[in-house]
Amino acid sequence: MDRTKGLGGSDARRVWTGDWHNLWLEKTGKVEQKDLSDIIPVNIGIITEQYNIELAEKELDINIDRSIELEQYKHMTSNVDGLTYDKDKNATVIECKHTHQDNDMMYVAQYYYAQLHHYMTHLKYLNMGTDHCYLSVIFGNNKHETGLIDYDPEFADELLKRESAFWKYVETNKEPSGFDGLIDVSPKVIPIDGMTPRDMSDNSEFVDNANTYLETKSVVDTHNQAKAKLKSLVPDDCNHAYTGTISIKRNKNNQLRILGVNND
Repeated sequence: MDRTKGLGGSDARRVWTGDWHNLWLEKTGKVEQKDLSDIIPVNIGIITEQYNIELAEKELDINIDRSIELEQYKHMTSNVDGLTYDKDKNATVIECKHTHQDNDMMYVAQYYYAQLHHYMTHLKYLNMGTDHCYLSVIFGNNKHETGLIDYDPEFADELLKRESAFWKYVETNKEPSGFDGLIDVSPKVIPIDGMTPRDMSDNSEFVDNANTYLETKSVVDTHNQAKAKLKSLVPDDCNHAYTGTISIKRNKNNQLRILGVNND
């Protein structure tokens, strides 16, 4: 795909974050696009992409068509990692990422939110898209997660406006200006699989119970440690260990149960 002929998913993020001038220089051929062949994170993502898709197929129990280049629509181009289809032949994007082991799905979703919405919007203009996409992420070398990201119409509309405004500068070969005042309307919290983290600091009942939990935790821990120690002290050939205050009985399954004397 000739990246100077339109805006792709990675371009969408640059438009959104205000990297207009550098992108304009590349799209108008005034500078060569950056050579990414020696960028390790980029190449690891490429190398692990097929395995990433295999993991997503297994986890989500779906079939994925791989490396699909969508038909260009106006300025929009998209080369998606994968597509899966529902019974009505509507397509859902699968976007694969590889990131470091200490990252989390929320940050990845926020970082690539513009790219994901570029793909979803492109599909909608081709009358073949759904209202969500899948983000499939490998963290380091020992964890994989998938997350369902919903389509955000307000964000998508603003992204499309910015892309269209930027592309006019490319078409007219006019250096972009006036984009420094762009307002970031990115959501601070993105629903993933329909779920979001929630700050409960303004819920007094929640806070009261959280404080009680923390205040009594050490007592519970001490109790559990004493319970485990008592059981470890019962001889293997003993079916009933007791004192004047406590009773420990062994059942037929060789399990020990601690009772008060009054429960004997």
